[in-house]
Amino acid sequence: MTALEKLELIHCAIQEVIKLSLPSGLDEEMDNALKLVEDLREPYLERIDITKWKDRKPTTKKDKLVQSILRGEIIE
Repeated sequence: MTALEKLELIHCAIQEVIKLSLPSGLDEEMDNALKLVEDLREPYLERIDITKWKDRKPTTKKDKLVQSILRGEIIE
C-alpha cells in the first residue's frame, strides 16, 4: 500500500467519524485531523497528471482510487 493510499484511507475514516454525532469539541478535533491529512496528501495529488486520468476508463483498483481522489469522493 502506497503512502497516498494510506493517507486516503485515513482521510475516509475521519470523514466517516465526522458524519457521526460527536461530543462537543471532538468535532473540531476531527476537522483539524482531516485538514492535516489533506495537507499531507496534497503533494502526492499534485504529482498525479490529472489529464492522464480525466477520461481514462478505470481498469484497476488503483485507477478507481485515483479517480475517486481527483473527484473528491469518499472511497468505500
